[in-house]
Amino acid sequence: MKLMLEIVSPEKYPLGDNARKYFNEVGGTIGRAPDCFWAIVDGSRILSGHHAHISFARGQYVLTDTSTNGVFVNDSAVPLGYDKSCVIQEGDTLTMGAFEMRAWISQTSISGEHTEIFPSPSSHSVASPFDLNSLCE
Repeated sequence: MKLMLEIVSPEKYPLGDNARKYFNEVGGTIGRAPDCFWAIVDGSRILSGHHAHISFARGQYVLTDTSTNGVFVNDSAVPLGYDKSCVIQEGDTLTMGAFEMRAWISQTSISGEHTEIFPSPSSHSVASPFDLNSLCE
């Protein structure tokens, strides 16, 4: 199973191919720092050096907020909170600084064959986002 996070806000344009990142079960960090798995240039410096961490546990991708400015999940007006975690669902919107990201998750078929279901780069229509309040730790 793979997770793709894609920046869908206008900040994606100067990033080119770096506006999208694929995560596997190893996970990785997201932030401005060059040692992040997904290092994102942020001239406004609202994105922390190590803003969030993606991990994989019990068959699900989990986002942990490691920032000072917060990670906002879906339409929440309140950030997840430092060192708090949430399960990432297909179609979730994650906001870190000015960067709005959409989550896409690949699936494995019943036969065990790997089926990629990532959208094409120009396709961004998603049903209403999931409510993660009950999934936060």
